[in-house]
Amino acid sequence: MGTQTAPNLREDLQIKIASDQKAEKVWFASPDQEEGSAIELAFTQENGEIIFELPSLEYWSMVVVEY
Repeated sequence: MGTQTAPNLREDLQIKIASDQKAEKVWFASPDQEEGSAIELAFTQENGEIIFELPSLEYWSMVVVEY
């Protein structure tokens, strides 16, 4: 087996999710930040898209949209 390197940390990624439903909240959680606790994110919604910034992405993150 070869050695594997850690993925590059990405920060402040703009994300767009197509949705015609009105979003109430957007949440972000990652085991790499805040000990896995969910963080509410600011977002805008226009032209059928929910737009927000993902604070960081290293290994994996989860986003939950509350309608």
